[in-house]
Amino acid sequence: MAGGAIGRRWSYFLSVVGAASANVLQIATIRELLWFMAIYGFFTIGGFGIFAVYLPELLPTRIRASGPGFLLEHGLHIHSCGSVRVRDACRGI
Repeated sequence: MAGGAIGRRWSYFLSVVGAASANVLQIATIRELLWFMAIYGFFTIGGFGIFAVYLPELLPTRIRASGPGFLLEHGLHIHSCGSVRVRDACRGI
């Protein structure tokens, strides 16, 4: 929505600024916590949501086609190594 009106770069910038400014709120009650979660979630999810639209424009087509699969597989491999390390660390507990 805002990406079409003000541009994708500015939409991402505003989502980062909004999430960062929401972090300085003082939360004392449950009601304030619920408001914080709604505001912070809006800006945070909005920032990640713009990645799928904004980042492919920055890359050539052949990289766009192979990059996500490559990164997904490597991310899964790194994740599995981390899981094995945690398992090994928990054996001694």
